[in-house]
Parts: sequence; C-alpha cells; structure tokens
Amino acid sequence: MEFQTKEDEKEKEIDYSQPMKDPSLENPPVEEEDLAVVAQVEVLYDVEQIITSTGPTIEDTSTEDDASVMKFPAGKVIPRKSVLVGVFEGWLQGDPNGNKTVRWKLAFSRPAWEFPFSSQNSI
Repeated sequence: MEFQTKEDEKEKEIDYSQPMKDPSLENPPVEEEDLAVVAQVEVLYDVEQIITSTGPTIEDTSTEDDASVMKFPAGKVIPRKSVLVGVFEGWLQGDPNGNKTVRWKLAFSRPAWEFPFSSQNSI
C-alpha cells in the first residue's frame, strides 16, 4: 500500500474546469442497478357534500364522546365543502410485487392546512 506524501500532492495538478467525479459511482455493482425507486405525490382536491335533513329538527345535544350534534330544521339543504390533500405513493421501479406498471395507492388523506382561508370542513 502506497501513501501519498505532501510532495506527491503538490505535484498533482487539479483541473478545476472539469466536474468532480466519484469513481465509486461510475460502475455500480450488478445488484445495485435494479434498486427500487419510489415516489410520493401530494394532490390538493376539494369535496363538496350536500347535507339534507330528512327527520324532525335535531336538538343541540352532546353525545357520550362530547361531540356536539348540529341543529337544523327538517328539509333544509346545507352544502359543505372540504379542501383536502391526498398523499399518493407508487413504485416507479423495482416493485416488490413484480408489477411492471406504476400503481399508485392512497397513503393517507389530510386537511389542507396550508390554505387557512379556504372553507375547510365548514358548514
């Protein structure tokens, strides 16, 4: 094994006009060529619901879990719009199930708190 001395380092000229290279990445081992590639995408979407009361007027009450029940007259139609973010994940390469096409799955859905002035979950 050879060690470089300070004189050897001085003799080596560095060409700063050339991009840096990492020789360990130039020829990856065969098993690393098929590494899995996964992507995660966040999609902003809104859902509009229409709530229609069909029974008698519901009184303002509390349930066992302290959730309040809204009160509105029978036959009243109330539109509700929610702004949400769906987080999708998919294998772009190296799917462990052997799928050759990209298959997206909904990892989770959450309120879009990034947009505080939207009418999220409001009635």
